[in-house]
Amino acid sequence: MKHLFENWRRHVKEELDLKIGSFAHPHQNLNESLWDENDQLKPEVAEKLLEIARQFISKTQGADAEIKDITFTGSLANYNYSMLSDIDLHILIDFEELNDDVGLVKDYFNAVKALWNYLHDIRIKDYEVEVYVQDDNEPHFSSGIYSVMNNEWIKKPVPEEADVDNESITRKAESLMDQIDRALALMEQDKHEEAHERGLKISEKLKKLRKAGL
Repeated sequence: MKHLFENWRRHVKEELDLKIGSFAHPHQNLNESLWDENDQLKPEVAEKLLEIARQFISKTQGADAEIKDITFTGSLANYNYSMLSDIDLHILIDFEELNDDVGLVKDYFNAVKALWNYLHDIRIKDYEVEVYVQDDNEPHFSSGIYSVMNNEWIKKPVPEEADVDNESITRKAESLMDQIDRALALMEQDKHEEAHERGLKISEKLKKLRKAGL
């Protein structure tokens, strides 16, 4: 127990060198390390994202499903990015191709994603890549959505003052809660070392999100 609290205190102490994010005052250009002067995803970035998406889905029960699209969304597909942003990479398939119980399919892919994030630390241009499998029938209302497969904007963002992306916030929160639940389940199964490692990784992610918000 003493060791547990020592680790807790160590990870609660955060660096105070926080920068004001670009949320209230967005950039005038998309992130130039990912996007070219025509606001198109750079070819080497697109190629890597396609490779990551296909490697991810190839190891799952969705390996034989038709990929409807692979999209890039979130703050790095927008003007409100910061040095702490990550790349939200969505793989769109029809969940009903796998099972009529769409909720079951969603739970399955949440479990796969949690394990993938635990085992991998994939970055492009020093930005972490977060992979999601999304039901093609589920509406997506993000302010910036880019089709990596088709190399075109589905919804091109515009630089404007703060516009809260409620869907992205909800998705991030649900993902983190799911990862926490899985770490707790491992603890209950007496898999303490793995639960501890997952907990530390979740803690680092939460700290990064807090810094980005501040």
